[in-house]
Amino acid sequence: MNFTTGRLEKVVDIAHVERSVRGKKYKKGSILIQLSATSGQIEILKEDREADSRYAVIMPNEKHDELFVFYSITKAFPEFLHKYRETINLPLENLQFLKVTTYDIETEKEIARLLKQADDNLEHNEKMVEKYKEMKKNASKSMFV
Repeated sequence: MNFTTGRLEKVVDIAHVERSVRGKKYKKGSILIQLSATSGQIEILKEDREADSRYAVIMPNEKHDELFVFYSITKAFPEFLHKYRETINLPLENLQFLKVTTYDIETEKEIARLLKQADDNLEHNEKMVEKYKEMKKNASKSMFV
């Protein structure tokens, strides 16, 4: 794994990008970017499914890890959106200007694994905090009549 070989590439050079098509199923790992009335919503498909027409669909090529590309887009997107959004919409053609950091696929897979592990830990901790808040609320109800 070599972190010094990162390069900046246009998303359109490492992935197929299209506006979602009604009735078309997109593969797990495809990345959705909301174009219409967007405030920067990005998601990665966890299963094969259709996508609403307000989304662009990004399907990384076989030389890149889908989850890594998702994280890389997520990192680059706020600045990109600020520069290329027009009023409340992001024109599909402006995605040609979105640049992300890439590496060789093995490095991308390792980085994605580490980031996913961190996300999973954060999600677990957030659930635990919610459980403790609920316990506190229930205990308070029984202590104070």
